[in-house]
Amino acid sequence: MSRFYTFAKLYGNNILVRGWDDRKGGHFNEKVPFKPTMFLPAKEPTEYRTLEGTYVSPIKPGTIKETRQFVDQYSGISGTKVYGMDRYLYQYLS
Repeated sequence: MSRFYTFAKLYGNNILVRGWDDRKGGHFNEKVPFKPTMFLPAKEPTEYRTLEGTYVSPIKPGTIKETRQFVDQYSGISGTKVYGMDRYLYQYLS
């Protein structure tokens, strides 16, 4: 049984995907609502770390639009950094 994507595109707050699924008997098309995960620095140790070794906590601000607004809002605050993949299509595919 295999399922894989042959096409994916960011479309508003959704991901449009096309692919192959043996369980469904062939090709499929889907419109998937996606809520990205970003990370903020944590004071306590967590299971997540940055490449520099800083502990971070996951946060789901909401839709893709809400996540963009969240990142923009935090980019204006000195001393605070938002971590995570800001290419939301790649985040979905991974």
